[in-house]
Amino acid sequence: MKTALLLLALASTAAAKDDPDADFTGSYAYTGTVTITLTSPAAKTITDSDDGHLTITASKKGGLVLTFTSKGETCQVTAARSGKTGIKLAAGQTCEMTDKDAKADFTITLTTGTGTLNDDALTMNLAWKLTGSIGGVAVTGRAAESIQAESK
Repeated sequence: MKTALLLLALASTAAAKDDPDADFTGSYAYTGTVTITLTSPAAKTITDSDDGHLTITASKKGGLVLTFTSKGETCQVTAARSGKTGIKLAAGQTCEMTDKDAKADFTITLTTGTGTLNDDALTMNLAWKLTGSIGGVAVTGRAAESIQAESK
């Protein structure tokens, strides 16, 4: 009986090793929808779409480095694996963003971020705290971003 249980445990361990974690690293084309909710100086909601390039590399510290590039702007954040097909981004990471057409400069600070890889498709949901200015007027708010990325 003990031998049968030991063989069963060894077989399940070997099967788990044959079921690899998803490989997030690589190059992706992405499209996203972002909803910006300004809270100061006046309440206003803006919804926009975005597309760009995402590169994911392995971090020397064991996680992942995500580099988003769109319209000449770059935002780099780190993530940790979460299960076999998921990633989780740590809150508090910041990026600087400039929109010359809107005369806007923002600092965005990540509040939550998750992603799931299914075959070659990566789905991500990110939430940001936003501070900065539009046309010289100081603004604060938040942004919610939904991203669909396809491996190139």
